[in-house]
Amino acid sequence: MKREKELAVLFLYFVIEEMLLGGLVLPLLKEHISLEGFHAFSLLAHLFLLVIVLLICFPFAVKQADIFMEKPGINVFKSLSAAVLILAVQVLIGLFLRNAEIASANQQALAQMRNESVLRYATESLIYAPLMEELVFRHCLIERLYAHCSKGISVMISCVLFALMHVGAALFAGRLMELYYLPVYAFCALILYLLKNNTGSLLSSVLAHMCVNLAVLVL
Repeated sequence: MKREKELAVLFLYFVIEEMLLGGLVLPLLKEHISLEGFHAFSLLAHLFLLVIVLLICFPFAVKQADIFMEKPGINVFKSLSAAVLILAVQVLIGLFLRNAEIASANQQALAQMRNESVLRYATESLIYAPLMEELVFRHCLIERLYAHCSKGISVMISCVLFALMHVGAALFAGRLMELYYLPVYAFCALILYLLKNNTGSLLSSVLAHMCVNLAVLVL
């Protein structure tokens, strides 16, 4: 049953959210409805998808105690330390690229979302993305890959896919400067995995992810 639930989560994220919702539905809607309607639809669609995923995972997680809480509690200090490290890496790469006056496509999209709808930004970036991405990339994907290859290879593939999810669309559109950010996002993914692995709780990496996205909102 564990395998089926993990595969269901991966399908919902990569096929329904990334390919259908993010790659097809939302771009088409943005051209045909008002900006307020577009943000409202995106917010509700992502919340609906998140509820489905949590309904799939939480009964199993509570029963098995091996997804969100492998060890009791959240180590807040380690989560905050990981968030600070991730932010420091992003600041350093930002300083390095300042002369080129470039921000990653993901950062530009987040800034645009924040300026257009703080409610949508707060919901999707502080709730949806941390929960969904940590569940997908720090648990389900690694566990499924681990069934076919070593843990190290599984983690590496997961980190690379996480990075491609953030910069891949811009790369395919010809923005080769996004290559600078590929190792940055992969490194951030590795930090979040090490945090989850060290604390034994996926909630620790979720909290760190939330803190990073919160910093983008308030800074």
